[in-house]
Amino acid sequence: GSIMAKIIVNDARTGELLFQNFYDNHGDTIDTIKHIFMKLKSGGIDKLKIQNIGITGSGRYQVQKALKAIYPHIKERISVLVENYAHARGSIQFAKDHIAKLKRRGIDEVNEDFCLLIDIGGEDTKISVISLKKEELFDNAMNIKCSAGTGSLMDTLKALFNIEDVAEAYGKALGAQKVYGINATCAVFLMENARKMQAEGYRKDEILASCCYAIVENMARSLWDQVEFPHNTVALLHGQTMLSDPLPIAVTH
Repeated sequence: GSIMAKIIVNDARTGELLFQNFYDNHGDTIDTIKHIFMKLKSGGIDKLKIQNIGITGSGRYQVQKALKAIYPHIKERISVLVENYAHARGSIQFAKDHIAKLKRRGIDEVNEDFCLLIDIGGEDTKISVISLKKEELFDNAMNIKCSAGTGSLMDTLKALFNIEDVAEAYGKALGAQKVYGINATCAVFLMENARKMQAEGYRKDEILASCCYAIVENMARSLWDQVEFPHNTVALLHGQTMLSDPLPIAVTH
């Protein structure tokens, strides 16, 4: 991905998850790949007999080229898949299981034909409609124009407030008692407004919470009218940023 690399190792026969981890990818992608394989080697994973490698994300072709050089004997089994399709394929069974769970709880009026996928990535945001009956991506829209609607914004904000990590910044946002409207059309303007609020004495947690809402509001303005929302559908929230509580709360609002 644009700011983070994720890896999963599965047993080729059983599908059992053997290893998973994520790593920063702020610099050169090849350096990131070297770092990942050093970590794998130190854990003994390099001794596994690799059958196939699948790659997705913004750096997929560069990584594919590097891995074909590392594993020339399986170069025909090192494949790439566009991230939107990878997200969709990985979501279908999860969405079906969740719908079944809702129905067991007596929630019957849920759409069983389509589900919605909202992904706030580091440098882009995506919204996808997935056909559960056909088990394929049905519609998709992506915003890559402005980081005011992406997860990297909180990285910038934590630096502004001298906060050690993003998790702490999201934690402060969750504890805010108030949220204010911020210009979310551009990351530059948003940061200017955040600095202005800081100078005017607004609480740090309230500024951070307001920025969480601004991320979602910007996504809503730029993306949500580009796809037709299925009625009464399950919505899946993707992206590392969605592991924080404030962004999912902002999406539901």
